[in-house]
Amino acid sequence: GGKVCVVTTTDDYTVVDDSTAVIAPGSLRECAYKDTAVWILFEKSGTYNLLNPLRIKSFKTIDGRGRDIRITGKGILTDSSSHLIFENLTFTDPAITALDSTSRRALSIHNLSSFVWVDHCTFEKYPLVEMDIKRGSHSVTVSWSRFEKGQTAILFGLQPDLYVES
Repeated sequence: GGKVCVVTTTDDYTVVDDSTAVIAPGSLRECAYKDTAVWILFEKSGTYNLLNPLRIKSFKTIDGRGRDIRITGKGILTDSSSHLIFENLTFTDPAITALDSTSRRALSIHNLSSFVWVDHCTFEKYPLVEMDIKRGSHSVTVSWSRFEKGQTAILFGLQPDLYVES
């Protein structure tokens, strides 16, 4: 089993001084970056704006049940991550930047990620791809989720040679 981490702020980063920002204590990012198995719960409904892509580590459950949790800004990415659950979340209102393709995806499961469950989530307004599962990722279940107002709902796969093991 894992530990419970409660998200207590909608802030992503806290500005320490004019040139330094740190991950906000009690933020979604702080919970997601923990090195242990974590069940992430939310103290209150709200909009959680990701200022940078959230590169989520293995063994995480982001559980929005009982709340109205809206993930905006940059997307969530997996990179060789496993054992992830995304439950009752709405991904909406992306931060579109020309040079950053991660801003055009709500949830990107890639680079041999595995054992991922996306359940009762809503994806909307992402112009390129709302969710992708690619580059050798497998054992991914998407259930009872909605894809609205986007160019492409789900992209499955890319040519395997685009993933290079290091």
